[in-house]
Amino acid sequence: MYVIGFGGIAGSGKSTAADYVEIESLNHDCKPIRLSFADPVRAQAAKQAGYDDWRIFKHEKPDLYRELCQLVADEGRPSTWVNLLNEKLKQIQAEELSDSNLLFEERLVIIDDLRYSNEIELVKAWQGLTVYVSPGNRIVADADGAWRAHESEWLNQRIEGGVIEIENYYEWVVFNSGDPMAFEKKLHDRLQFFIGCSPSRFADECNCPACLGFRVDIQGLKKQLKTFVNLTCRKKLSMRLLRYTAITLMVLRPVAIHRWTSLVRMSIRMRRMIYEEAINCYLRW
Repeated sequence: MYVIGFGGIAGSGKSTAADYVEIESLNHDCKPIRLSFADPVRAQAAKQAGYDDWRIFKHEKPDLYRELCQLVADEGRPSTWVNLLNEKLKQIQAEELSDSNLLFEERLVIIDDLRYSNEIELVKAWQGLTVYVSPGNRIVADADGAWRAHESEWLNQRIEGGVIEIENYYEWVVFNSGDPMAFEKKLHDRLQFFIGCSPSRFADECNCPACLGFRVDIQGLKKQLKTFVNLTCRKKLSMRLLRYTAITLMVLRPVAIHRWTSLVRMSIRMRRMIYEEAINCYLRW
């Protein structure tokens, strides 16, 4: 059994990534199983509102649905929902071990709603893979919604804003800037790692610049750097400030970078210098 969990702020593309991995894994002798920490929460919230199906409840009364889900989730924090999913993982593992089918299909458990640190820790405890999906410079739907102030969004919002170091929680990063084809290609290129078919699953990960850059989506990072630097105009910067900026850009902090660059004006030459220095620092890091 192999477990992969996707995290990120709401609207970043976690479920889209999970859908792709689920479908494509069928072509690699896997038996995908979708699980969610929110499944029992949704069911209980729908039941309280008098619905048998949470999907209908969500469609007919989206605001009430979200409010009840948050209330129900809070009642079971910090461990109820994590323990329930852990029990499901044990059941899936037991089923896999007792499978007498001559054509073995490894169970691939796909979780698309990592929101809390103990949820991320559970995936790692099962020797699974954690993937952070970032919207990059794309504005997600209802970005200013009051519901985003709920604690379930805090961790990933702080990671997105650079308050918390992403490597403390997630092992992989994928940027989803809004181009469906580009996002699908990134998932396709990483599929063997996401479904546990890569040799690196059974060995120490390589930390050379190429492999590290692949795991944190260096191409997406480069695009982000260009975007943020191009937001600025004209101003001379000292080399010390230039290097400080490059290091800041290096550590995947889109929101923080956006706020900084929106206050600074610099020439095209300075933009290019910051961009190149950032990439060089990142590859050395």
